[in-house]
Amino acid sequence: MNAEEALELLQMQLDSESEEYDDEDRDPSYSLPKARQSSDTESCDKDTDQLDDSRDSTPPSPSQHEVPQHTEDEPVTAPPRKKKRLRTEKERNERDTISHGVKDGCGDACKMACNQKFTIEQRHQINKSFWELTLDERRKWVWSNVRQMKSKRTTTQGDSRRGKTFQYQLRKVLTEDDGSIVNVCKVFFLTTLGYNKRSDGVIMRILNSAPPEALSPAPDMRGKHAPKNKIDVMEIQRHIKSFNPVVHHYRREHAPNRLYLPSDITITDMHKDFCQNVFAISRESYRKQVAEMNISFAVLGGEECETCKKFNIHSKTKDPDCDCDTCKSQTDHNRQSEFARKAYKRDQAASLSSQTNTTSYASVDLQKVIMLPRLPGVKSCMFTKRIIAFNETFAALGAAGKNTTVVWHEAIAGRLAQDICSTYWNFFVEKQRDTEHIVLWADNCSAQNKNWQFFTFLASAVNSNWIAAKTIRMNYLVTGHTFMSADSVHSAIERELKKKGDCCDWQDFTSVLENANCGVINMAVQNFLEWRDGSNRTTISRSGLKLANMAVVEFRRGSRSVFFKPSHQPSDEFEEGEFLKKTFSIETLPASRTQPRGIPSLKRADIIKILCPMMPESRRTFWNNLPSNDTSLDLIDNFV
Repeated sequence: MNAEEALELLQMQLDSESEEYDDEDRDPSYSLPKARQSSDTESCDKDTDQLDDSRDSTPPSPSQHEVPQHTEDEPVTAPPRKKKRLRTEKERNERDTISHGVKDGCGDACKMACNQKFTIEQRHQINKSFWELTLDERRKWVWSNVRQMKSKRTTTQGDSRRGKTFQYQLRKVLTEDDGSIVNVCKVFFLTTLGYNKRSDGVIMRILNSAPPEALSPAPDMRGKHAPKNKIDVMEIQRHIKSFNPVVHHYRREHAPNRLYLPSDITITDMHKDFCQNVFAISRESYRKQVAEMNISFAVLGGEECETCKKFNIHSKTKDPDCDCDTCKSQTDHNRQSEFARKAYKRDQAASLSSQTNTTSYASVDLQKVIMLPRLPGVKSCMFTKRIIAFNETFAALGAAGKNTTVVWHEAIAGRLAQDICSTYWNFFVEKQRDTEHIVLWADNCSAQNKNWQFFTFLASAVNSNWIAAKTIRMNYLVTGHTFMSADSVHSAIERELKKKGDCCDWQDFTSVLENANCGVINMAVQNFLEWRDGSNRTTISRSGLKLANMAVVEFRRGSRSVFFKPSHQPSDEFEEGEFLKKTFSIETLPASRTQPRGIPSLKRADIIKILCPMMPESRRTFWNNLPSNDTSLDLIDNFV
């Protein structure tokens, strides 16, 4: 090989080695020309996004082929942490302030001489104040500082697409005339706020979001639109309501807000039916709607019935034929409650099919204590002792029947046995005067509906000449399982009270009852009679009469006895028992009261001083005329 051939071979080897590193991805020392590393044009979209809510910009990661070379003596450092997303508004505002500094203005050639109107310190102060605002506040600031006006000059050659002109304004700061408005050009306006002078798209989008006559721009709707896969909860709620959840009577702290479904319905059955007939959703989504509607699957009355509660605590044995006393008691309890419920439904059906007025059916119950005045949202009202309003409800068993409420308040009378008897008497005289057979359903509350003084009253009422009744029958539901039509009326009344809002005086309260489709008997002082207890304890003991063993009691015209049944079984016959003193007269009515009960004067004074100023003057007369009596106990703290 001669010298020329050797030189040619060496040149080919050098050319081959240089081609191996001609690719920018493989040559570690390769770098782009400076002309390609930067651009003289800034993106308008970048500035637009930063006004609305700037996103983080992360530098591109190095190529996977760029493996850093380290020597043995050079320490190896950990790779830099990935920049986290700014989550707080304060952090985002700080980032936007840094990335949106004041830029060069319009220059000395500007016709409006903007640079002479504002110093660089003033521009920095405006920029700082602008970026300290929230997103919606910045949008409103731009809206209020850019005016839209109709163009004064238009082209004469063809139609012009430009029909409006914009006027940009900035307020003077850090000067004696601080707050004065100065007109500037668009370039100066944008660069003062930190935007590129060509980025007017951010201004246009804000101005075009609402008509010019609007007071503010349309709100930013990012993240506020309903997702496409959002479930229509109204369909779910309609489906849940189709199972007819009912109001629970016994847990008063939840009634009427909490609803209950029968025990033979499960959430699985409801969800399966919904997926088959409406649309498919997850079981958890359906269950959440049931919970949000405050609906429970507890057994009706099971949580409050003491007998059922004791049985649930009772440890079950493995023997299905357990014969312990607790199981026997629970079995009898369930059987009695079923008999009572069936008897109630029979009377309910009879009330719907009855074509005459010889027999009336109703359920009766004293509503939960209502406090007057009611001023929702007034904190002082919650801490002021108010008067108690009482409502003895006589609700028809059938849907077409009429409901009657007998109402009074603690300044007129209390809630003793003779007070409750007077409400029954006024209901009989005003609503059942010509009825021959009165059938009532009630709970087992001994203080109201099941005591010897009340039985004395019923014996006197059925034998009086004021009403045409031949029999008065009281049916008592099993304790803990006493849901009846009166509870539905109470639910309607409480809904009307919430709808009413402020219930300032007694007339407001009675109007709420009328709006709940209830007839109102307003008890005055003379409507309360001094009913006395005419029972003879010796006679009762000798006869073996016990109130706990009476599920049905009946009083008949011409008789002084009580006729009772131990249960609601159709096969049970009435038993007769004597309970009155022989010297007690049931033909003569007791005397009426002449003086109202009254409330403590301090309680009345607090209502007038604290609550009356928040009422209309037309509602204050009732409170100024409210009777007071310092010998009367406050019924909030005492029963009598």
